Amino acid sequence: MSDDSPQRSESLQRLYDDKLVVQAEVRDHAQGGFHESCIAAAAALPEIAAKLREDGFYLEMLTCLDRRQTGEEMALIYTFNRFDRAHRLRVESPIAAVAEWRGPAPAPLKGAAAKKKAEADKAKAEAAAARAAAGEPDPDPAAEGASIASVFRSADWYEREVYDMYGVTFAGHPDLKRILLPEDADFHALLKDFGRIDEAETTLDDQRPS
Repeated sequence: MSDDSPQRSESLQRLYDDKLVVQAEVRDHAQGGFHESCIAAAAALPEIAAKLREDGFYLEMLTCLDRRQTGEEMALIYTFNRFDRAHRLRVESPIAAVAEWRGPAPAPLKGAAAKKKAEADKAKAEAAAARAAAGEPDPDPAAEGASIASVFRSADWYEREVYDMYGVTFAGHPDLKRILLPEDADFHALLKDFGRIDEAETTLDDQRPS
């Protein structure tokens, strides 16, 4: 981070100095809704959560990104915030795909869109290589998340919802089971290859008695 770059908060800087996070960046809240962001290995989340709680943060939200269609890993997205002042911190944790992609292949990009993506991919790869050379490699995707329910009680239900909807498990969760769908459901409804309502074999009209 150069001298004229926006300064990280003390909390994020401490996480960075302790080598718990990488890509610790100050963000434009007006543009993206976050004041800061970083990336962390799943195993580091309990310690990160504990340090943030000590600094006055609470867990605002936990969700998951399914990026399998483009050949990328999945990711857990944690949002931490403060009660005394607004300060939203986004922590991304890469997670290995819970299943092979079974949906349609992404439509091929053409023209300016293809060129823009190629440039973005190249910049991303170069930045990752530079971080690795500097001794700050991006964390490898983990097989599962690490529960932070012992730090923030609200994480109990958040983690159960992510498991229910995406199939991601959390090591150390006190009682990881579905929270919305029945226990015998054999699908995870927010995975992007689960299906579309307009592709279903039946509709409500079909099920109504004549």
